[in-house]
Amino acid sequence: ANCLSQQPCLMYCLSSGDPAPTKISDFLARKQWHDRQIYQDVFRRIDCEDMFGMCLRPPRGPFEAVALYSARWTCSERDRAVLNLLRPHIAQAWETAQSLRRLDDQVREGEHLRRILAQQVIHLDHEGRPTDLPPTVRDRLRNYFDQAAERGCRLPAQLQGWIERRLATVDLKAEPDRPWGTLVCHRPGRRLIVRLLPPDAEHEMGPLLVLEERTDRAAAQALRALGLSQREIEVLLQIERGRRNREVAAEFSLFPGTVKKHLDNIYVKLGVNSRAEAVNRLRELTA
Repeated sequence: ANCLSQQPCLMYCLSSGDPAPTKISDFLARKQWHDRQIYQDVFRRIDCEDMFGMCLRPPRGPFEAVALYSARWTCSERDRAVLNLLRPHIAQAWETAQSLRRLDDQVREGEHLRRILAQQVIHLDHEGRPTDLPPTVRDRLRNYFDQAAERGCRLPAQLQGWIERRLATVDLKAEPDRPWGTLVCHRPGRRLIVRLLPPDAEHEMGPLLVLEERTDRAAAQALRALGLSQREIEVLLQIERGRRNREVAAEFSLFPGTVKKHLDNIYVKLGVNSRAEAVNRLRELTA
């Protein structure tokens, strides 16, 4: 802040509220400018002798400004005239960019809300049995489990068995705040992610089962951002399904050695050392 107070264009704009372009040589002689610490520490290093500074709008609290540096002393009045003509257009372009950023933030928030709304929560009792099973939840489970119950508060046998095994093995004292397990069920092009969350002792609530449906497209986008090729993405998605190398090779008409080479590349790009770690990393990316 002390350094910025030595910048005359900035101080003029802040004190007067005038957003018009001003230059250092409007306020200081060349030697006076050279004697300032801000010149010695900053501007001398970037070969800036003079500069025009202008606010995009009158300053009211935080403000945006534009600076144009010059290696000569001093900037011309012709430059000032051009900047006066350009300033409203630059300000409008900046405001448009800010509006687009805000719109992008809203889109991201909307996507986050969509993901939250896509989740379904099943309350379990302390024995891992559902206290309620709405029709919409039963319909979703029916899409992924062959033994989904048609009525009543019963979970599919495969899912109920998984919950009971997790409850039997979890250490309640060691893992009070961490998810107790994640089960991923696949259908062509999509997946159901089932997370078992610990109970809330404070509110006397049992464990929760959170269901979230995702498309493979979301997983592919996350992996592509890390540099995985399309074939590597396809191989990893098959590995997540529990397929062995020879099964993946048969799926894509590849040699098993080619699948192994793809896996080696996947490990490097994800920073992992094994199939299990690669699958966990995939699930972290799409959590």
